[in-house]
Amino acid sequence: QLVLDCIEYLRLNQSTMQEGLFRIPGTNSVVEEIRKAYAKQQYEDVLSIIPDVDANVVATTLKSYFRLLEEPLIPNESYERLMDLGDAITSAGATDSQIAELKAEIVGLASPNKEILCYLMIFFKEVVANQDINMMKPNVLATCVSPSLMRYTGETKKETGKMMAIMELGISIKMLTM
Repeated sequence: QLVLDCIEYLRLNQSTMQEGLFRIPGTNSVVEEIRKAYAKQQYEDVLSIIPDVDANVVATTLKSYFRLLEEPLIPNESYERLMDLGDAITSAGATDSQIAELKAEIVGLASPNKEILCYLMIFFKEVVANQDINMMKPNVLATCVSPSLMRYTGETKKETGKMMAIMELGISIKMLTM
């Protein structure tokens, strides 16, 4: 419910046009208040009832939700395959076969991970569509959100580059019509 509510809030408030969405952090105390309300399943209108809720708070809440999951949205068993794919994409750019490989990896995710990831990618495309206004190009958005969606296991800087390549590709292609 939290994911749907956060994205709906961001859409309804035209937050996809806000500069630095997902990059500028929200107030931690408000984020924590929202998380606690959802943990108690008291989420009816929570984003409109809690004072000081704004787009940065909601985006931070969304990232925090994924970061705090016991098992990441992109599971560890997909991690190595995605890192290999990311390595190939960063060295040579994406080929049609790599795009097909990424789609296959996403299709192979278990429910509800697959549906949530596809829903996020649709929303991220909306954010990137406003990059001239919000300054959130695909690589910037990928840098901001990918650490929340999967767990890095090794050399963070190198893996961030690979994950950025995967996220950029996911955001920029129509992988959601699978």
